[in-house]
Amino acid sequence: MWQSPPQHGVCGEEPKGLKDYEDMLFLQGASHDHLKELMLWEEQVRGRGPQADVLGGQREQVLHGMMNLAARSQMNQDGWSCAVSLLDSYLASLGAEDVTKGTQMLPLTCVAVLRLVKKFHGNVAEPKGSFNMWLSMAKQVLPIQGKWMEFSETMLRQHEVDILQSVQWQVQEPLQQQFLNIYCTRLGAMTSQQYEPQIAWVKQKSMFFARLLLFVESASENSPQEFALGMFCLHLARGQLLSLHSLRPDEVPVAYWTSALQQLSLPCNVEASSFQALPLVEAATAASRRELKEATRRGVERLLELRVKHPAMRAALNSE
Repeated sequence: MWQSPPQHGVCGEEPKGLKDYEDMLFLQGASHDHLKELMLWEEQVRGRGPQADVLGGQREQVLHGMMNLAARSQMNQDGWSCAVSLLDSYLASLGAEDVTKGTQMLPLTCVAVLRLVKKFHGNVAEPKGSFNMWLSMAKQVLPIQGKWMEFSETMLRQHEVDILQSVQWQVQEPLQQQFLNIYCTRLGAMTSQQYEPQIAWVKQKSMFFARLLLFVESASENSPQEFALGMFCLHLARGQLLSLHSLRPDEVPVAYWTSALQQLSLPCNVEASSFQALPLVEAATAASRRELKEATRRGVERLLELRVKHPAMRAALNSE
């Protein structure tokens, strides 16, 4: 069943003084310049062309194993998704001749990316002798077929360095989640935090689908910004801050749009609250009205496609 977000009062006044407002966004890591940097980064990644998903058919199993390994090492979902992004980036950086080796080293790579995220984001030094603990847990939860290669702690440390060099020593969240964080922070600032409960709910639900997407495809296969924008708009509509009919592209027939929303159990007939957010959403996302509508359409189509192709995604959509 779809849950309704918490209700709250009316929109407050905009922050006083443009400079104060810009300073506030800068301190929260959500400045317009930061948003533009993310857009540029995505363009550079996409400019390299689509990267094959090295994990292929074992992707879901491997990521489930990584999730279990992350839980055993007391990492949260943000840490897991960051590790998955790092894994995808590293595997995508391998040349054709290195893919086989990359597959053989997969257990060590899974351990390495989780340890790197824990060290970078948790600022936690690994205790002495932790290598055997990590490897033992990995053997229990990672679905690796055949005989395991023998790994040493020296190999693990060198592999961590190789992974960091492949991503230029940048350990970051998936782009979808970075865009969502900025969109929610900027919209919250633009409404003087008067809609903080609703926006927190929108962020939680949108992040759920961003993480779910990692299970079925590499982050490089589609536009992270477009998916993040689509999820953001859809969940603003679920929270009755936007009308889904106002997000229908002009070229999409009303009957088709209504049918698609009904298949996803989205509230196609619910009107938005008195808070008219479209102009603010345009400003928060640096997207035009047409771009918002197109991203929402792609988001709806993407969820319908995933719902058909992936039983696990269908179950998650139904339970959400």
